[in-house]
Amino acid sequence: MERDSILQVYFKESPTTAVGEQIKALNLSEPQMAALRQIINGALTDMCYTLLLGIDGATSFGNLGQKQFQLLDEDGNLLTDGELEAAASEVFGESQ
Repeated sequence: MERDSILQVYFKESPTTAVGEQIKALNLSEPQMAALRQIINGALTDMCYTLLLGIDGATSFGNLGQKQFQLLDEDGNLLTDGELEAAASEVFGESQ
């Protein structure tokens, strides 16, 4: 949902972000705009998927190497337990 929200903000008719302003300044045709949207969607999908896998310990996370992290809510309850990889594959596999 966050990826889709970011895309909507970037491609608004009246941009409210620097990225949105840069996209609008390109003055692209509708087919070009659709192609750019698809490219940015792919880049955001790759980034989100990689971040989730990194948190889960399924891939290297920046220069930290491959480690499993724990996500906790404000009360200290564990939100993940090495299960992000499967969920991320399911969600992002369906969106590509």
